Amino acid sequence: MVPGHYGVTRAMIEAEGKYVLNDGMVAVVQHNAGMLPTPGPEEEHGSFPWRSSWTIAVDGSWQCLEDEVRWQELPASGRPLQVPGNVVTIYRKRLDGRKEKRANHFPGMGQVTLQRMVMRAHEGLGHPEPGRKLMIDLGGEFKAEFRKQVENDGSEVIPGPLEAPTQRGLTERAGGVFKDILYKAMATYGCESWREWKELVD
Repeated sequence: MVPGHYGVTRAMIEAEGKYVLNDGMVAVVQHNAGMLPTPGPEEEHGSFPWRSSWTIAVDGSWQCLEDEVRWQELPASGRPLQVPGNVVTIYRKRLDGRKEKRANHFPGMGQVTLQRMVMRAHEGLGHPEPGRKLMIDLGGEFKAEFRKQVENDGSEVIPGPLEAPTQRGLTERAGGVFKDILYKAMATYGCESWREWKELVD
């Protein structure tokens, strides 16, 4: 990009001064400048955050010194030039040319779905997969402390029986731990006789 692309004419370049190109864009022309111009706080374009600067080289071509930089954040906003010359500086209030940004015109924004946003949020929390279910069968004090840690991780706690299934006989076999073990065993191992089944259950 050269100053002409922003609307700077040859007549503007030949005469020093400040020129309003359009709403939110001002061009400043200086001849034999030793440093980049910096507007004062009383000037309107002093609050414009973006700055682009050019100087004319020996062969008459434009040489870009700055390209859309936040000049107010630079340690030396009015830095000296290596070779004094004619400088054209453009201050811009916005880079997109609109008074307000419209996110629905942002490239790729239409591909973002609610499901993807939820998954990204879960990735930030450390558990991108569906919530896990943990079965605990220890005492109440341990259960309360363990529940806090598990819920922080995003898992679901399912309380189970206190003792192992073999400790209380038939009544305990209705507990969640025994059912979980039994159903997994049934899915992976088949009994060949009723006697073998009774040995496994009893």
